[in-house]
Amino acid sequence: KFAVFGLLVMSDPNLSTKNDDVAPGTSSTQETPVKSDDDDKKNWQEHKDQAGNTYWYNKETKKSSWTNPFTKQSPEELENGGWMAYKKDDATYYFNTITQQTTWTKPSCMKKSDELKEKKTKKQLKREFKEMLDKASIHHTWEWEQVLKIKLLDEDSRYQALKPGERKAAYHEWQESKRKKTKDDALTSKKLARDNFRELLMEKRLILPIKSCTPFEDVRSRLQLDERWDSLDSEQAREDVYDDFLYDVKQLEKQDEKEQRKNNMIAFHHLLAETKEITVQDCHWRTVQERLTDDARFQALSNLDRLIVFEDYVEEIKHKHEEEKLQREESARKNEKQAKQKWMKFLVAQHKEGKILWNTKWKEFAGIPGDGHEMQENPTFKEITTQLGVAYMNDVFDDYVDELKQAEKTKRKREKKQSDEGAPVKKTKTDEVAPPVVCKQPEKKDVPPAQKEDKLDLEDELAKRRAKIMAMLSGGV
Repeated sequence: KFAVFGLLVMSDPNLSTKNDDVAPGTSSTQETPVKSDDDDKKNWQEHKDQAGNTYWYNKETKKSSWTNPFTKQSPEELENGGWMAYKKDDATYYFNTITQQTTWTKPSCMKKSDELKEKKTKKQLKREFKEMLDKASIHHTWEWEQVLKIKLLDEDSRYQALKPGERKAAYHEWQESKRKKTKDDALTSKKLARDNFRELLMEKRLILPIKSCTPFEDVRSRLQLDERWDSLDSEQAREDVYDDFLYDVKQLEKQDEKEQRKNNMIAFHHLLAETKEITVQDCHWRTVQERLTDDARFQALSNLDRLIVFEDYVEEIKHKHEEEKLQREESARKNEKQAKQKWMKFLVAQHKEGKILWNTKWKEFAGIPGDGHEMQENPTFKEITTQLGVAYMNDVFDDYVDELKQAEKTKRKREKKQSDEGAPVKKTKTDEVAPPVVCKQPEKKDVPPAQKEDKLDLEDELAKRRAKIMAMLSGGV
């Protein structure tokens, strides 16, 4: 054993005595203690030195360590940064298991840790002292001098654990917390009692009933039968809760009246809508009032509310009537425009078929209703007549024929000019009413360029005049 211990002293200065030359606070040059492996566990042995400190020795590597190689650092080591206290010959030295340092002076981190422990201990002692006061027959209104007269406290270890000044300070803290708790409990109890009595009033509100104008004396006898009546200890407290309750009842009544008035006004509006006699032309309040007097929906409202609903309803039907009127007018304008376009297309088609010439009269074209004329039986003509009327159709017809007449005059002038110039003139259907034009036939069969240009000009003129008539019809002229 002495041989082994000698080896340990040589390999680890932490095991040196006071007579050794290792100065406190110096750093050791030894290697960090070897951590254990599964294969290496059998080589480590636990030993104790002469002071009773435990160390571990590896018989294979000849290394020693204060730290158990089979476990992690203890909580105390972690808390103190690896520093641990050891005894040697009734003296205490300190060894850091992480840095392998030794020192005779207590490290600062261990001092702070001890101070925290001491504070925690004081706090625990105060808590135990207050627990003793809770169990003792001590009222929080007592003065500290009265507490000192209780001899049994001197025998309690929790009392003796604190110094006299600490006991008094702890008692004042306990006394203040008790006062606050007593006050809070009283307020909670009072609130609970008021809530219970208010709950009783709410239950009896519809049964008794209780209205905003009901005096307390009228419901006292009925409320006394309930056990919640005694939740309040004074008559004044009950009346105070009852007055607050009546205020809330009044607010509820106002809400109910407002909702009922709204529903009654909606019902009266429905009644007006059901009355077919009310129109835009006949919407006098006095007349309507006489018709609806016997209806319950009429009687449920005041005169002012009835008048308000009636005026709103009249504005509503007027607005609806105006919207319908605008829709009808828009539809009529659209139908009329379509009919005008259809009538113009019909005239153009009749002209192409040769039924309308520049000298055609209206009576010749349309005849007279009832005379069996061909046009009077035409479905398209009859439909357009229904939409536009004969007068409008006659005016458009005359304008169209006038345009044809102007086009015919222009054509004849150009044909005369061509005849004078010796250009050939091609006959058309309109030439039946025009005098014949004698002209010299050219030797070439090709149409002269001048004649082509005149023909194009005539077609352009007719197209422009038709477009002008269409534009006039589209504009409603």
